[in-house]
Amino acid sequence: MAWTFTIEDGWYGGRLLKVTKYTKQVNGVEIKIVHDISNPRTRQLRWTQTISENGSFFKACGRSTYVDPWAPSTDPLTGHTVCKADDNKPFYWTDAEYNGADGPYFYDKPSESAPASGNTWLRFITSLAEARSRNVIVLASVVWGFDRDSTGAVVVLEPRRATANERRGHIRVLKDMYPNYDYSYFAPDVEPNASGGILV
Repeated sequence: MAWTFTIEDGWYGGRLLKVTKYTKQVNGVEIKIVHDISNPRTRQLRWTQTISENGSFFKACGRSTYVDPWAPSTDPLTGHTVCKADDNKPFYWTDAEYNGADGPYFYDKPSESAPASGNTWLRFITSLAEARSRNVIVLASVVWGFDRDSTGAVVVLEPRRATANERRGHIRVLKDMYPNYDYSYFAPDVEPNASGGILV
């Protein structure tokens, strides 16, 4: 089964995002998202992802919402847990990954151990964005995720389009962790439309 989402605003209006793989795993879920934009003008199309959760990363790092990739690791000098990103940019793939085989699509396979009690939840907002130097224009966003309870059962959330509030929250998290970039929903050289115009 594939889920399709239309880019509604900007130069790429009418183009599509497609979730081509969404499979429940023993410990989580596997997802792949592609787009059908063959000519991204003269700029880069990049993926961004923010995560809200109450699982292992939250317990290790003390932050429930963050930009992915961001993960705990052990400092070899101090032995303390350090939470950090792969680079200093807000994009899912690093530049090396983007310029390699990974750039045109989004792929993730998050997992989570079963909690001792209660319920663990993870919610992802994944966006295709156009990057213009330090300007990041979010074109379309997909929400997905899963829950895992103390029995080990995994319940998968069906992918859906992000609401306006969720997109604003997505941008707030990006801005909070990477404040040297500017973020908006629609291309600044496009006339604002009735659904809200340019949001930064």
